[in-house]
Amino acid sequence: MCMQVVLGTLIALKFGTSGVAAELTKSYASILVFFISLYVAAFAWSWSPLGWPVPTEIFPLEIRSAAQSMTVPVNMLFTFLIAHVFLTALCSLKLGLFFFLAGWVVVMTAFIALFLPDTKNVPIEEMRYCCGGATDSGASSLATTTSTSATWKRPRKPQPCETKGTGVEC
Repeated sequence: MCMQVVLGTLIALKFGTSGVAAELTKSYASILVFFISLYVAAFAWSWSPLGWPVPTEIFPLEIRSAAQSMTVPVNMLFTFLIAHVFLTALCSLKLGLFFFLAGWVVVMTAFIALFLPDTKNVPIEEMRYCCGGATDSGASSLATTTSTSATWKRPRKPQPCETKGTGVEC
């Protein structure tokens, strides 16, 4: 998000809202290319790969392969659409495009923080229980000792006294 704001600001300083610069020096162009490269690298290390591990972690084992088979084409479709719309959006929105993208990063961060469960230290077999899915009488000890928030279905860690005699180690 910071790189998008920096890029939007640099473009605003040189091009304004018209999108036309009187003179673009080689050093200023180099600075813009550097920050665009930094933005691409930051995105590639942060948000870009999340389309692959998040679906594999949030879906139960029984439907994981079907969910992942839907995730791949949807990911490729949106990559295609963004690649084809980017230049048109840049010509239309000019510097506003980078602020628009920064706003979406804020929305995505809020979505992840509020609605996706924390799956750290949760075995694959227990995903349906920790994410508010089906429960049954044969639920394993982790599922029976883990309670969730009603709103976000985030599991809380079992307290040591809750795990005694259940076979779960802290």
